[in-house]
Formats: sequence, structure tokens, C-alpha cells
Amino acid sequence: MSQEKEIQRWKVRWESLSEVMGSLRADITLTDIQEKDALQSLINGLALKGEEHFNVFLDGFSDNPQNGQFIIDRPQDSRVRFSKEYVLRKALDRIAFDLDVIYLAFKQRSDKSHYNSLEETLDLADNLALQALQPAIKQNLVGPGTVALTYLQKSFETRVIPYAEVSLIGIPFTSVRLTEDLLAIPHEVGHYVFWNSHLKGQNGQELLDPLRNASFEWTEEIFADVYGCVVAGPVMALDFQDLQLEFASYDPITKTNEFEEGVDQVHPTPILRPRIYSETLKKMKARGVTSTELGNLDNIADLLDSRWETKLGERGYLPQSAIPIPALQDKISSVIDDALNILEPEKAVTGFWSNQSVQNVEDLYDHFYLYAGEPHGPRPAVEIPVQAEEVVVQDDRIKIPVVEWLEELRADGWTTEGPHGRS
Repeated sequence: MSQEKEIQRWKVRWESLSEVMGSLRADITLTDIQEKDALQSLINGLALKGEEHFNVFLDGFSDNPQNGQFIIDRPQDSRVRFSKEYVLRKALDRIAFDLDVIYLAFKQRSDKSHYNSLEETLDLADNLALQALQPAIKQNLVGPGTVALTYLQKSFETRVIPYAEVSLIGIPFTSVRLTEDLLAIPHEVGHYVFWNSHLKGQNGQELLDPLRNASFEWTEEIFADVYGCVVAGPVMALDFQDLQLEFASYDPITKTNEFEEGVDQVHPTPILRPRIYSETLKKMKARGVTSTELGNLDNIADLLDSRWETKLGERGYLPQSAIPIPALQDKISSVIDDALNILEPEKAVTGFWSNQSVQNVEDLYDHFYLYAGEPHGPRPAVEIPVQAEEVVVQDDRIKIPVVEWLEELRADGWTTEGPHGRS
């Protein structure tokens, strides 16, 4: 196939996305849902930014028909080549991912065929996200018209976008029945603030530029943790302890320990991460943040640390095993200080803070429920037919070797397949 025909195929792919965006825009225009303005801002911004983004690469290849690769210089004279197909696919996928998310957010609100719990959960999540934005709005980190829009999906995720003043957050389906599964919203809003703040300091530089350009891989996640702690306080620290416990401690097949070593380079190691929250609470106390009902934040941080050590002990870890090495601790503390200097939590306490006294940190969840309310009514009665031969008698079960149940857990035959990989 000639270079010209190949480029034409990519143009048609972009035109297909553009056509779908136009159709979705028309549907949004005709709706009367409360989130109409936010959705219109998103789809209009994506259409403009998407075309600009894709054409940068498409035009570059069209102007250089013999050049089928981008070449990026690397240290030590090594070079990494990216094919035009790879580059153009990545550009289109970035646009298509946002389109998929906007479509989800629209359909979940406009489709009246589902039961009311979904709508109630989205309303609550939108309100919590908007509340979580308030410190950034009050500190002029983001524009006063910034809004939040949530959508239900498999797990928490924030989609950082450069074309609309909308914090776009995916929330887990499980939050329809469990309110505490919405507690990561302030953290996800923190990611939006990290990349969309334009507040300038006295020297004219944007305040967040030093953090965005930092070489420390954990900087963005720590900032989002600190932001979440500023917004939601101790209950956020409690929730992130439980989130870290969802990471496996050891996989005897792959010989990896993601609980100790981390799952990637950008997220703090799970065994260590709760310490970020307790240190943030103590630094907030030192800055004058108080809570009459909750008591001294230093004491709460100590109680949270004690709870975490107990949880680690249940996994077989020795006390103090989650204390980072001094050099790493210095880096973490520096990012926390920088984040708090920007956020000024003593000026921006939010409604997430409990006004109920607590006997122990476990009570924090109950008081979050009082603040957030229940997002659902009675669970709809749904009868699921079960064939007799599918019923497993518990007493007849036997111990399964770890190799076999790990294979079952991975469910390699139960995946989403596609031409560009699996998930």
C-alpha cells in the first residue's frame, strides 16, 4: 500500500471519531439533564483539541512521505524509533478514550431505564467532587467555574484533560452500595489540580511548576494524597490504609511482592503510603489546622499509625517495617511541605470534616456516612436463575494448591482482547 493510501486510512479513522463526536454533541444538546453544560464543554473541547492533536502527527507524516518513523535522541547515542502507525494509533486512542468516558457520563445520566440508585450515586459523587474542588477554587489554583463530573466504571480513575474546566472522575460500581468507596474522590481531584493549576507566584512562575518538573517519581501521587488529606482529613487516611491492603503481599509464581516493592514507579509503595497521610496530618496540625470534635491531629495520626502497624502485623510484618529510609523520607517530606505551602490547608477546611466526636479511628467511616448520606435506597429485588448443577456445596470443597487458585484468580481466558493488546 502506498504512503498516500496509508495516510488516507488514518484520515478516515479520525473522521469516524469526529462523526461520533458530532452525533454525541447533538444528543447532549437535546437533553435537559442537569450536567448538560459540563458535557457540552467536554465534547466541544475534545473535538477542537482532538483535531489539533491528531493533525500535528498526521501533517508531519504527510509532509515527509518517506519518513515512516519518529526518531527520539537518547543518552549514550542510543535511539528509539516509533513507527507512524504506532504514533497515529496512540493519538487516536487518546481521543477515543476521552470520547468513551464522555459518552459513559452522558448515557448514565440520560438513560432512564436503569434503577434510581445509579442516578443517586452519581449525584452524590458529583457533589463530593465539587466539594473537593473548593480548596483549589478558594486558593485560585483553578478557575471559579471549574466543575466536576463523575461516571461509573470498574474502579477509580481520573481523566486529566487540557481542554475543559471539568474534573472528570471514574468511580467504582461498588459505590452504589458502599458509600466509603467514594472516598478516593478528593485524591482524584488532586490530580486534576496538579495539572490544571495556573496560579502564579511573585516571580511570575506557576506555583506548581517545580512539582510538575520534579525528578522524584512519586511527586504527583504524593501531591494528590496531600490534597485528599486537606479535603477529607483523617477519614481519607483511614480509607487509604484499607486501599493499600488490597495489594497482594507476595505472588509465589511471579516472585514479586507489590505490597513492598510497588506496582509501578509513580505510585508510592503500598506498605509505606499510609505514612504519607499521617505525616500530612501532623504537618497540618503544625500549620494551625484543628478539629474540636476530632481532637489533636497529632494524636489521630499516631492512632492511624498504630492501626497500620496492627494491620501489618496481621500480614506478618514487624513493627516499624513501614518506616522509609531517611533519604526517601526526606524526599517525601519535602513534597508534602511544598504541597501544603501551595494549598494552605489552614484557610481551606471543607465540609468533609466530621463534626462528631470519635472514640477510635474506625468511627471515622460512620461519620463520613453521616456527612455524605446513603447514596441508595433499598436494594432492588433481582432473582437470578441458578441451575442445580451450578450450585457448589461448601462442605464438599477441598484445599486447592496455590498454583491452581492463582491460575483461577488470573482468569487468563476471561479478558478483554483487542488488536493492540489485552486488559
